[in-house]
Order: sequence, then structure tokens, then C-alpha cells
Amino acid sequence: MGTFLVQSYLGLTGEIKVAHIHATPIANVAHEMGVEVILYDGKGHATSDKTYLLQGDEWMLQGDIVKFPAWLNVIGLHAGYKLTRLEGRYDDINLENSAHHTAIALNGGDDNFFKTTYAYRSWFAPFVDAEYGNAVFQTTGSFDVFATQDALIARPIG
Repeated sequence: MGTFLVQSYLGLTGEIKVAHIHATPIANVAHEMGVEVILYDGKGHATSDKTYLLQGDEWMLQGDIVKFPAWLNVIGLHAGYKLTRLEGRYDDINLENSAHHTAIALNGGDDNFFKTTYAYRSWFAPFVDAEYGNAVFQTTGSFDVFATQDALIARPIG
């Protein structure tokens, strides 16, 4: 069962494109944007293309990263990621604390594999080097989002 759950994470052996984000402000509405999210699989093929309405001045894409010890790389088990959440984010900390907040689960959100390795890290220690969440955020515009073995990064397009 553990092998099946690990397979839901896409392997990371370098930097790979995981999403394309196109965020557009909504005319005449402060702190709202339409955000098109195109998700990609490990081979660069689009797996979904959806548009969401987010409250905030920026979009934030979050994911889980699981890193395995180097000795497991020999048998083909590399660090993996799973995009889990899209959120709106306000520039103004007061709005962040008081205004309506938008959060959308992607890919089923955090799954049992990630939650279990995090909760029982001492048991998984020989097999999991690190497990953590990571996020990248930007304002409106077009961006390609990449996963590395350590983080999510966004690069502007155009």
C-alpha cells in the first residue's frame, strides 16, 4: 500500500514545470482575481486546466515535498512533489487577518501518505529524509511554476 501512495507523488530528478498560472484582476472589484491554473504531469503533459476566482492581491500555490535518502535513489526512488492548494493572499496584513480568504484544494489536497510520514517521522526516518510543505506566490500576470528537489519557484512569462 505504501508503494501505491508514493506513486501519487511525481518524481523530481531536476527542475520540472508543474503548472502555468495566468492571474487577471477583476475589473472594478478590489482584491479579486481570476486565476487560470494549468497543471502538468512529470512528462510535461497538461492534466487539468481550470479557472478560479480568488480573493486577494496575489495567488499562492502550495505543495508537499517528500525527499528520500540518497541510497533509495539507486533503486529509482527520488524526491517527489504533489501540488495541494491554491490560495488568495493579501498584500496588507490587516486584510490577510480580517478579509474573506479563498483556499482551493488541488489534487485531493494533503493525502494520507504525506500526513502519515509527517506524523510518524521517527518510524519513517530510515526511508524519508524530509517531508515538508512549500509555497510560491506572485501577483497578477503569467507565470510558469517549477518544482525542484527543494522548492516551488515561479518565473514570469513574457
